[in-house]
Amino acid sequence: MKVVDTGFLIDLLLGDESAVRKARELDERGWAATTAINVYELVFSLYRVLESKDWLPAVENLLMRLDVLPFDSRAAIEAGKIFRLRAHAQFLGLISKEMKGFESLGGLVAAIVKVNGCESLVTRNTERYSRFKDLNIESY
Repeated sequence: MKVVDTGFLIDLLLGDESAVRKARELDERGWAATTAINVYELVFSLYRVLESKDWLPAVENLLMRLDVLPFDSRAAIEAGKIFRLRAHAQFLGLISKEMKGFESLGGLVAAIVKVNGCESLVTRNTERYSRFKDLNIESY
């Protein structure tokens, strides 16, 4: 199973050619998913930038076509392991404080992908996820 991130979902809703092409490929192969964290980021982002809620039915329709992987206790334990390492890296000055919040949600996504044994994470934001060990990143 491949997991698509928030940027992919937004690009798909906007009709981005690369995202549409990748979505067709994923449909042909079957079983694509996203995470509950990505759903949160998607809805939060759309509420922030759009006054109308006209986009909500399109989002709901898109999400019906995907499995939504939960942030459950297994993912929480894995995220704790990831963030323990991230906190140590920040202490050593390898990660700036400004990046900590942004990376936190990415870390939750990475933990969900890992504990569910997913094949890869489909994203354009390869830099956000490249720091997470054992996470196969697939750009589109």
